[in-house]
Amino acid sequence: GKEELAGLLTAIELAVQTDEAAMLAGYEESVALWLDGLAAIPGTTVFRSYPSEAGQPHGRAAITLDPSFPLTKDEVVAALWDRDPRIAVGEIGTDTFALNPQTLETGEDRIVLEAVREVLTSAAEGKS
Repeated sequence: GKEELAGLLTAIELAVQTDEAAMLAGYEESVALWLDGLAAIPGTTVFRSYPSEAGQPHGRAAITLDPSFPLTKDEVVAALWDRDPRIAVGEIGTDTFALNPQTLETGEDRIVLEAVREVLTSAAEGKS
């Protein structure tokens, strides 16, 4: 129908106007921010994961919780989801979750960093 064609045309126009290199560089800046900001939390290992969960050509920050960490991955994921604003993360296996910059607006990577940092440091310090 006409509506589908208009939507397809808009999507193509947006894709042609997008500076993919700049977009990917912005994603990498967010991943670097998360890696730096979460690096020293006891009981966690933070690393850059590539490609994204759907195979897109950009990195993401992955956080693995050591077996001794006071919360399980599922408890951390739930705590992030229950925040305002909600923080959705990707889940990798039984002990790792990932932060993907792809759906964020400018500046929202810092909101994600502060939320994840608060949940993890509170748990690591025994305040959960």
